[in-house]
Amino acid sequence: MKIGVGYIRMSTDNQQESPKMQKNDIQEWADANDVKIVKWYEDLGISGGSLSKRESMMELIFDAEKKLFDLVVFWKYDRVFRNIEEQSVVLTKFENLGIEYTGIKDVEGEGASGR
Repeated sequence: MKIGVGYIRMSTDNQQESPKMQKNDIQEWADANDVKIVKWYEDLGISGGSLSKRESMMELIFDAEKKLFDLVVFWKYDRVFRNIEEQSVVLTKFENLGIEYTGIKDVEGEGASGR
């Protein structure tokens, strides 16, 4: 069994169902893929424009450096990354640490990396 964490983000109050939906979908995926989610990181009501303004994302990166988990599960990459440069930096850091990551609702070619 892999030890995983979940990351969810919503940017506006108009997305009130989004955090619950993201969390439920991630948990269902984890259950089906033998992943134990040990912690949730949530940036709610925060723009995806800059990683440095998202406290939970910064905590997730700090915890990754301590190797507290094996896998980061996102709902979709566009919930996490709004530009390819930040995506590349964070995902390269995860790879260098041996931490896997997945966007469970992503279709290849979508999100910052697909642009």
